[in-house]
Amino acid sequence: MRIETHTPKSENGFFAGYLGQEINVGVSYKVHLPRQATVAIENSNGGVELAGTHGKTHLKTSNGSITVREAEGDFELETSNGAITVARSAGSLQADTTNGSIRAELTRFTPKDLRLETSNGSVVLSLPRDSHFSVDAESSNGRVQSDFAVPGGATGRNSLKGHVNGGGTTVFIRTSNGGVTLKGA
Repeated sequence: MRIETHTPKSENGFFAGYLGQEINVGVSYKVHLPRQATVAIENSNGGVELAGTHGKTHLKTSNGSITVREAEGDFELETSNGAITVARSAGSLQADTTNGSIRAELTRFTPKDLRLETSNGSVVLSLPRDSHFSVDAESSNGRVQSDFAVPGGATGRNSLKGHVNGGGTTVFIRTSNGGVTLKGA
């Protein structure tokens, strides 16, 4: 399925707003899909929400947030000028934003690496307490905190590297202006 929305063009283009001819348009879609569907959504100037799917997911937007709830699969999430939220979900996660925070709660994750990157935002990642992973987390201008013990790891105010519960999947986290928090759920 493919859905496209095109807005009408103004005769005066760029200058339409100055001439009082600006056209404001708002569109919302609610689409029901089979649970196992592969989902690919690209959007601009608005948010994207997804719930309940069990497949590969690619969500991309600008000037809007991305929210995923109660879903399973491989998630590739990308936005600028918006936050990324993943709640009560399972699978692999690649999340990238500029000027927004990332909050992710994974009830399970696959052996694929988890990668969360932002600038000008914080990162909060919640994983099950008994998770096995290797963490590589850094913030240029913020604290890195963890509920998980990282025996023998390299820890500092702005970074954390090492193995949790013997190591495993790599959890890579970067932010430039914000803190990083790893929570055990």
